[in-house]
Amino acid sequence: MKSQWTNELTPGAQVNDSFVIRRLELKDYSGGRYLSLEIGDKSGRIPAVCWENVRELAARFRPGNIVQIQGTVGTFRDVPQVTVQSMMPVSSKDYDPLDYLPAGPVDPKKQIARIDAIVSGIADVHYRALLTEVFNDGLIRPRFTYAPAAKLWHHSYVGGLAEHTLNVAAICQAACSIYAQLRGDLLTAGALLHDIGKIDTYSLENYFDYTDEGRLIGHIVIADRIITGKLARLSDFPPEKKKLVRHLVLSHQGTLEQGSPVVPQTLEANVLYLADLMDSQVGGILKAMNKKNPDDKRWSPYVKLIDRHIYLGENAEEENNG
Repeated sequence: MKSQWTNELTPGAQVNDSFVIRRLELKDYSGGRYLSLEIGDKSGRIPAVCWENVRELAARFRPGNIVQIQGTVGTFRDVPQVTVQSMMPVSSKDYDPLDYLPAGPVDPKKQIARIDAIVSGIADVHYRALLTEVFNDGLIRPRFTYAPAAKLWHHSYVGGLAEHTLNVAAICQAACSIYAQLRGDLLTAGALLHDIGKIDTYSLENYFDYTDEGRLIGHIVIADRIITGKLARLSDFPPEKKKLVRHLVLSHQGTLEQGSPVVPQTLEANVLYLADLMDSQVGGILKAMNKKNPDDKRWSPYVKLIDRHIYLGENAEEENNG
């Protein structure tokens, strides 16, 4: 049973436990070659380096493998780093895969049940039929239930996609209570479907990474493929509604630079874009706020994706110590 966790590894500690390899590269230095790694578990990730038998280890292991590591924790450029003395494979019967995938705050099965409830409450028979086709699909449903919403940024844990989807749907429904002009069933359908393509974008092989399809095609195009495939099974689905719901998904990232094939051109598409942006940004900022910053308890570590620190407040140190 795993007892050492990545987020507890501090300089000077001895390491003797199992971790997932997230990255593995042979690199050159003046004395030869070394192995540069990133290892982790559900609590986080940490860089590692190995100087011995590196060619053999590089040929033997790949990202996604669970390995037993012995070594010590030091620092490199003021960042904790594991120096690996030995690395051995761990049999699949000797570890729990959930120890290596980040866990979310809510049981994924409860979240998919909430999505079922939203679908059943949609009055429009066509949008409800489409959503039922998607979320009752025996291949789509389990993958959607456990998928992350992102690799590293927002909701990057088991069940993160369902949580993000529910949040976006809730924001859209709140907008409908303010703006009577919004077509609520259309907007809710778009919210539930907007990131469905992420079920094929990320692999869950002991750590999150992009699939080949995720990199080469992207989650928006994958989502449109899933939706059009289901629409083909619904012979009485009105053509106008097909265009509207597909447009919501295809435009939900807002700009061509952000990866949308088209920009939002309906009222509902603009609201969905803003709802998605809001929840993804809030999710990422909350993640940054929860990270340890050894230099300053009042500020988060620098967040590259939004190019800033996040202020935690004057009482952050007391709260963290309390």
